[in-house]
Amino acid sequence: MRRFVTLFSVLVALQVPLAVAVAADEPITATSFEIPTLQTCTSLSSHAVRILRSQRPCHVNTEALAIWRSEASVEDLTSKFPMATLQTCAGKSSTNPSYLLIKSSCQKFQVATAWHRWLRAPSTPEIKSVVALNEVTALITFDQMNDNPDAPIAFFTVISHPDEVTTTGLPNAKGQYYVTGLNEQKSYTFSVSATNADGVSPLSAASEVVTTPAIPVLVPAGPGLISFVTAAVLLFAFFIYRRFKSALHLV
Repeated sequence: MRRFVTLFSVLVALQVPLAVAVAADEPITATSFEIPTLQTCTSLSSHAVRILRSQRPCHVNTEALAIWRSEASVEDLTSKFPMATLQTCAGKSSTNPSYLLIKSSCQKFQVATAWHRWLRAPSTPEIKSVVALNEVTALITFDQMNDNPDAPIAFFTVISHPDEVTTTGLPNAKGQYYVTGLNEQKSYTFSVSATNADGVSPLSAASEVVTTPAIPVLVPAGPGLISFVTAAVLLFAFFIYRRFKSALHLV
């Protein structure tokens, strides 16, 4: 046990932000969240961290979720992935503590808690397939990614070539992402990157080429078979009426 504690202390002491590139293509084993956890939102521009209160979501496309643990698991102590740390203050006597990020030190009536999580940016996404649904929309399907469970992907950034139009969002449960705003009868390829609280993944390889169809031309409908039949019936009824009318005159 003493070796585990020593190893964990060394990992915490040596963790550096640049280490997110270590072992980028290897999966991280998901940790157990039965131990106490803390959720935060990290600004993607300033990297400022705020505690996520009342389970409210992070700001879309400007913040990323991070999940911190107050206790080290065996995976934490033996993993070669670097660790990020965070400290908070909370009231000692509170049964439902409200945490505040430490700026200097906690006050006398507060207790300090150290939180930690794995530090890793997303690996390079892979585009499985792309299909043009109509003249302005394409459907991209992503391969499933080995995500960092402590820093879920906040959003994907999809770039269409050659227009270089950028869209951001998350795919549905099937890994499908819809790209709109394309032009008719134009060939496109797409590249994608993923963003989480630890950074942005490398840009994926370009997808296969897909060409959008032309906008359907609406041709005015002609008289059609029903119209001809209707005209024939009306004409036949008209002749019957004329003959019936002539017969009445003869009588």
